[in-house]
Amino acid sequence: MTVVKVEKLHKFYGKTHAVRGISFRVPKGSIYALLGPNGAGKTTTLKCILNLIKPTSGEIEVLNSRKVEKMLDKVAFVPEEKNFYDFLTPIGAIKFCERLSGKVFNGRKALELMGYFKLPIREKIATFSHGMRTQLYLSLVFAYEAELYVLDEPTWGLDPIVRQDVLNMIRDMAGEKTVLYTSHILSEVEKITDTVSIMLKGRIIFTGELDEAKEKFKCVTVPSHVKVEDLDVILLKSTREEKIVVVKGEETIGKIMERAQGEVKVENMNLEDIFMAFVRGGVKDDNQ
Repeated sequence: MTVVKVEKLHKFYGKTHAVRGISFRVPKGSIYALLGPNGAGKTTTLKCILNLIKPTSGEIEVLNSRKVEKMLDKVAFVPEEKNFYDFLTPIGAIKFCERLSGKVFNGRKALELMGYFKLPIREKIATFSHGMRTQLYLSLVFAYEAELYVLDEPTWGLDPIVRQDVLNMIRDMAGEKTVLYTSHILSEVEKITDTVSIMLKGRIIFTGELDEAKEKFKCVTVPSHVKVEDLDVILLKSTREEKIVVVKGEETIGKIMERAQGEVKVENMNLEDIFMAFVRGGVKDDNQ
């Protein structure tokens, strides 16, 4: 079953083309990461999915419904801004969510999570640091009995120990719940994510499972005289002695080996290596 389906989504802000015809699907029970640098279009995409802003064109389905607004009681959301009502205390925030959401919100669980995060439950949210606001949002959102959790930078501002605990909480959701999230911390993505889409300048430039990405993309070093620029590669570095490129697929590696007559060094890449190569050099878009 597909929980989120996005087809040819476009979003303009005036003349700015923020999202450029992207398509992807989030399977039920998966942890799906939407990655990209600032300004890539990730948050705009999430807000279109949640009906917080209207797409310019394209189709979106959430839980098999194109009327996304009717599915929002089955969706929990941590926004990028982390700005809850400053005049409330965490206790007041729990009461607010109970009145707003009724049986789908577990106030006791929210209070337990706030205790775990050591939040001062009777102080006003206006006094909270960014990390504390993130913990507040996570306490409230994880207390919802939702089918889909949309998390925009859910570990931003957290110290390493708390971040790891939050990742464990997200990982424990997989299977029964579905998680769609964004993150700038690529090392954490590798720990918990099933599938990633990498966005750059409003487009999706790669979608696939992590193992698939690591298998498909390699870092290749060749002598400087070997011509590789006409192939499907990303040039990372060029010196008098060597060229270092990111190569997609065994066929391209084979062509480079033939030209270099065996003087080739091929290395595996982790997600951060692949991501940085995409952002610096870009690749042909397989998904449009």
